[in-house]
Amino acid sequence: LADAPIELMTLGRGPLELRGPEALGRFIGEVVERFDFFQFVQLNARLELRPGEDTALGRIFVCEFRWEKAAGRWAQVFGVYHDTYRRVEERWWFARRTFAPLVSAGSEGAIADFQAPLPPFLAGDG
Repeated sequence: LADAPIELMTLGRGPLELRGPEALGRFIGEVVERFDFFQFVQLNARLELRPGEDTALGRIFVCEFRWEKAAGRWAQVFGVYHDTYRRVEERWWFARRTFAPLVSAGSEGAIADFQAPLPPFLAGDG
């Protein structure tokens, strides 16, 4: 949806908050430009439809493979998307999206465990 909130949790910088598909598209474009190779792999997905309701919930586990030639390193990031969808005139749209990184590993041998908390709306706080 045009006003859908998007929250991308990060390590060290705090959450990045965007709103709508245009802002998300610009962000993705800027990030992917840094990499000589970028592969996005969906590992698992779950969708919860509620009969008779115009909302649904989704969870998607992903892995990103990245190669940054300028820095001479690769990285692998595993994460999870938590989504809320809304049906508008028989079409489903993203109403909210949150990304939480779970673990990252790179060619320099570093492994980061993000231990990101659930966003408030998933933890029952909103």
